[in-house]
Amino acid sequence: MKNSILIIAAALLSFLQMNAFNDNASLNNFDNDPKMTVDHLIQIYEWNVKTNHTYYSGTSTSAAHATKMIALVSTGEVILEKTIQSYFMLETDVKQNAKRIYLWEVSSAHGHAQGYSASENAARRMIHLVARGDIITSKIIKSGLSD
Repeated sequence: MKNSILIIAAALLSFLQMNAFNDNASLNNFDNDPKMTVDHLIQIYEWNVKTNHTYYSGTSTSAAHATKMIALVSTGEVILEKTIQSYFMLETDVKQNAKRIYLWEVSSAHGHAQGYSASENAARRMIHLVARGDIITSKIIKSGLSD
C-alpha cells in the first residue's frame, strides 16, 4: 500500500514538474512582443457622476464624449460630484471580448442586486437567478469601450 502511494505521488510530482518548466506557453504577450510600441495603446476615459438621486459611471473614447454622457445621464438631477479619469489599454485588448468583465445590475419587486461576470451569458443567467418575481429593470455593462 505504501509503495502504491509513493509511486502515484512520484508520478504526480513528475507531471507537475514537467508542466512547470514548459517554456512553450507565454502568459504575458506584452513583455515578449518586440513590436509593441506606444502606438498600440488607446486612451480611454472612465467617468463617474454622483447626483442627488443615484450614482452613474461608464467609459468613453474621448473626454468630450465622457462629458456628454455625464450631461445625458444626469439630466433633471443635481450633480453633487463628477470625475473623469483617463486610462490606457492595449489596442488588442479593446477588440477581444474574452478579456472583458461584465457588470450586471437588476431591480425587482423584492430588492436590488449587482455583480460581475466573465461573460455576457453568465451575466444574463445571474440576473434571472437573483431576481425573484418580475424584473423591474436590469442592465449589463461591458467593460472597455462603448461605441
